[in-house]
Amino acid sequence: MEKIDLRHVSTETRETIRKQVVSLLKKKMKHADIADVLNISVNAVHRISKSYKAKGSACIKEKTRGRKFGEKRQLNPEQEKEIRKILIDKDPQQMKLS
Repeated sequence: MEKIDLRHVSTETRETIRKQVVSLLKKKMKHADIADVLNISVNAVHRISKSYKAKGSACIKEKTRGRKFGEKRQLNPEQEKEIRKILIDKDPQQMKLS
């Protein structure tokens, strides 16, 4: 059976797997055995173990992913509003757009 790729599962599933890994680490199971039981890679177990040793139980909670709202914007909100006003109720031909 193919291993579970943690990048392609839901946030809840990742958090559940992390909890299980931490629980099994506390029971002194070997990383390879944990990987076999949970059907994940040994590298994933190593990463979770390392993170747990560094951050404690805070490593279980999933961080927010992606850009923060408004980051890397080219226009400020006032400029966006102005453009919306210009474009509303206009035909692309009127604006010389394809």
